[in-house]
Amino acid sequence: MDNFRKVYDRELENYEDGLERLILSSTYVRMFVYEVCKVCLTDRIEELKSENENLHIENDTMCQRLQNEQPDKCTACKGAWMNKYRKKPVVVEAEQFDANYKPLPFADRGAVCFDGEIWYVTTIHGQKTKVVNGDWIIPEPDGIHFYPCKPDIFEMTYEKV
Repeated sequence: MDNFRKVYDRELENYEDGLERLILSSTYVRMFVYEVCKVCLTDRIEELKSENENLHIENDTMCQRLQNEQPDKCTACKGAWMNKYRKKPVVVEAEQFDANYKPLPFADRGAVCFDGEIWYVTTIHGQKTKVVNGDWIIPEPDGIHFYPCKPDIFEMTYEKV
């Protein structure tokens, strides 16, 4: 029985050793496959990026050509080509609001009103917009309605004529 036990223990040891080696080799194989796949995937990602860039260039070229030749039929880009506009050089009337100064801006047109709590102008959309000292009051193109403009925005947007 002792011999059987020794043989059994030795076989078990060999089995465990083999199993350990199998697990190690399996781990190495997994690591190798992972590294190979990582390299392959990285290469494939770069290829796809390049293809995508080429498609964009190709699509842009086709869209430009179609827009130049038949602008009414260019539906592929649907907003991808944003038109650019330059603000027309417009001369506007403007008066700076100061509640302590009379007459109020555009007093003859009733531009600035006071409702007992706040000063406001009525915009072209019928909205009462609060104004504070220093705001610039500018008439809408219709000449009836007005909008306020903060001093810093006014300074960046307009220059005295």
